[in-house]
Amino acid sequence: MAELAQSPGVAATFVERKELVLLTEPLESRGRLYFAQPDRLARHISHPGRSWLLISGNQLSLRDESGDQQVDLSSNGVARHFVDNFTVLFRGDLERLKQRYTPRFSSDGERWTLELTPRTRPMKGLIEGVTLRGRDRVLEEMVVVETNGDRTVTAFREVEPERSFSPEEEARFFSLEGWTDP
Repeated sequence: MAELAQSPGVAATFVERKELVLLTEPLESRGRLYFAQPDRLARHISHPGRSWLLISGNQLSLRDESGDQQVDLSSNGVARHFVDNFTVLFRGDLERLKQRYTPRFSSDGERWTLELTPRTRPMKGLIEGVTLRGRDRVLEEMVVVETNGDRTVTAFREVEPERSFSPEEEARFFSLEGWTDP
């Protein structure tokens, strides 16, 4: 967590598989993830369709083929709490992480596992647990198990744990105006 806190940002490709109780086949998406300190997160999905999620401070922006949507996180407590879970992790904010989750860390040399069990609502009512696995400073997998039985497994590849963004990259990755295919 201390090393994450020192990092200027992170970039990675991802493959996400959602195993939903109501479906017989998992849903899969692929794309790129970008995080810049202290609270900017962009998730570009390139497959199966194009979509983009951008978090910057109290603003969540979504864009897909049907249009744009903006959410003011300061007026939506559940959305703010959910978004904060990701930014707290990437920011390396161990104290806030411990406020929200009971963490259990284990390591076998350079490989590590961090299991998080929600402590408070609303996450406690939605999420059974989150398991993060990695090697050294690189997050390789995140598994989220929901209380309804749904499960999401996200594999991260080509992870750049010390990513700095040029002004041009910031405009391209962290604004709706700069949206392009990854």
